[in-house]
Amino acid sequence: MLSRQKSENPTILQVIQRKDLPPEVRVLKSSGNRALDLLACRQLAVFFGNNPTSETEKYYTVTWEAPAIKKDDGGFK
Repeated sequence: MLSRQKSENPTILQVIQRKDLPPEVRVLKSSGNRALDLLACRQLAVFFGNNPTSETEKYYTVTWEAPAIKKDDGGFK
């Protein structure tokens, strides 16, 4: 299902960590695709739940379309 989800716009997220509480992840700017925005929120919440940091607030940009990589011809000229 996720492989069919697309968006040309990034999702911008804010992670707020508080002592003894799960991290709060907020969407500051949506990609326009709610499924991808929710995926990004869940992934960051799980990551910070397992890897807490001393910083209380962080911002992240998640891009959904990777740049095209040219195929290498296999050798040097």
